Amino acid sequence: MPMAIRQKLLSVQFALRVCSDTTNPAHQCIFNYNNDRFYLSKPNAIRPLALRIKEDLQTICPDIKAITPNHLFNTPYWLLRPPELDISLIHFGKKTTNPNYTLKNEFYNLMDKYPDHKVIFTDGSKSDSAVACSATADNLRIQIRLPDSASIFSAELLAIYQVLTLLECSANDQQQFLIATDSLSSLQAIGNFNIKHPYVFKILTEVYICDSF
Repeated sequence: MPMAIRQKLLSVQFALRVCSDTTNPAHQCIFNYNNDRFYLSKPNAIRPLALRIKEDLQTICPDIKAITPNHLFNTPYWLLRPPELDISLIHFGKKTTNPNYTLKNEFYNLMDKYPDHKVIFTDGSKSDSAVACSATADNLRIQIRLPDSASIFSAELLAIYQVLTLLECSANDQQQFLIATDSLSSLQAIGNFNIKHPYVFKILTEVYICDSF
């Protein structure tokens, strides 16, 4: 990769990371810079980072509000633990004979292992015009619209996170819960402790909080 392109790439990546944290000291310098006129009259002057990446940033991410905020949490990283995960149904994929029937029966067999748990289903979806996530149970229904540029991966994770925040509010309840999702990538990210993704970190934090009660 040519050095000039690599410099642009690293600069934009840095700016996007700063954008996710409004408390970062560099945030004001990059996204609220308003001294353009000075450099218009001095074309030979070295422009600050905010001006050097302005066009590239607008091309890559026209709506910076779509970037998920990534705030620091009070919970130390070393105290976080992934929740108990069961991905045994991955063995019954699309190539299985009569997959819908097989998966349905295997799912019910799996539910028999958790007779005292209340099941909450989560899902994420993405179309050409919208991205959203939802969660549903007996007396629960959550629907959230995400920015159109969001990925279905983020939608699946957000649904799980929203359920956990509700469970935190009902932590005094002795009821046990089971979150059911069809997103293998989300479960793998949580199980592999992929805290670089803000929603994975939020999920692990909520799991820690719920387990603390």
